[in-house]
Amino acid sequence: MYDEFVRRNPTFENRVDALTSGLLSPDTKALALWAMRPNRAYGKSNLADEVEEFTGGNFPVESAWPYLNGYPQRNCESQLYSTGLIAGSTSTSGENIEYFKTDAGIDFGNAITALTCMIVNKLHASPKRPMYVSMLRILHSRGYDVYKVIKFLAKNPGSGFSRNDIASKLDLSDDVASYALNDLGKAGVIFYHSPSRDIEGKRNSGWSVSVVNDQILEADFNEICNIAKANEFEVISSLENFFTYCKGHVDEEIECNRISRQIGIKKSHASMCISFLRSLGYLEGDIRGREKQSSAKCTEYTMTLWKDLFSDIERVAMRVEAHPELNRALETYRDENLMEQHVRKWVEVYERERIHRGIEHGNLLRQSVMKSLGKNFKKLSDICGEVRDQGFDTSRHNIRRVLISSGKTISNNKGYYRLADS
Repeated sequence: MYDEFVRRNPTFENRVDALTSGLLSPDTKALALWAMRPNRAYGKSNLADEVEEFTGGNFPVESAWPYLNGYPQRNCESQLYSTGLIAGSTSTSGENIEYFKTDAGIDFGNAITALTCMIVNKLHASPKRPMYVSMLRILHSRGYDVYKVIKFLAKNPGSGFSRNDIASKLDLSDDVASYALNDLGKAGVIFYHSPSRDIEGKRNSGWSVSVVNDQILEADFNEICNIAKANEFEVISSLENFFTYCKGHVDEEIECNRISRQIGIKKSHASMCISFLRSLGYLEGDIRGREKQSSAKCTEYTMTLWKDLFSDIERVAMRVEAHPELNRALETYRDENLMEQHVRKWVEVYERERIHRGIEHGNLLRQSVMKSLGKNFKKLSDICGEVRDQGFDTSRHNIRRVLISSGKTISNNKGYYRLADS
């Protein structure tokens, strides 16, 4: 019944990869498969109609066709096809290729996609939402490695493991372990800190992280300000912004590079604020000079990913047969209103998180910045606020650079910008 799926994925590792990276990343690939009805063949036009209807007209990429047809001009077949979740046949005209779901696509693809839709909505709605919850950001095309890390940490709750521990115990190279842990830590679905971490694509040594102590909830900034002035602390305005952010993010990681971008202050100011609040006991856990090894730990989100998704993928990869428990999300989605609501939210989450990547991110950022301008001068901080409200996690410096380099703006040299006269 699942012969083609097994033939194309003969090992356990192959099958885990097929049901993670092959199916779920990017998220829209799984949505395209889910939209396809069983026992129906799809060409380019009727696939587009089906996907648009299924996602309520909100499908966030131009065409789903490459998810089925690949890129023939590059001699590159699609992952859905290469994993055996779909198969192709020649249409009656003998000219066009059409595709349909295989039994594996129907029984495993639909069920795992529905489970993923549910888990993305669950993570997104959690009180302390992880930074990223789309499969694009969690899997990063390393499905089998991510599965191994998630399983290992979930099976060892309460314990911390260095990168070397993870690499050794899971038989991963140091680089693969580092990339997997960095990505999962940045997404916020595991707890990870390391004295050596990739930041913006570059390896950084001396990286340090602190965690906001809940004592900050009882703190009064006026008192902290008086202490700062008595100690000749020079960046009070940055300290106030930093303090306000920390007070709203108890138990979350604070890292100098990231926090400076998030609240729009200089990295040197962020570093000073971290040191000052640590001295008062409001931040703790900084590893610089104190703990030389990296540490990865399970969180509630790690457990959610394992129990609600990756354990099910493991079950199918071990025994390629229909498992009734896989269908629990599909049963829940018999409520069509709930399914429509969850699918739309999943699309919104994916769209919001994919814009932080690559050239497309830069183009969308420029569009958002220019859209915020009019013929009247607007303060840079207000422009930054509007751009960030659109989902762009970027610095004040980057937004200012877009304004200056566009050649379409005028500044009054006081931090105010408007569109130039056409």
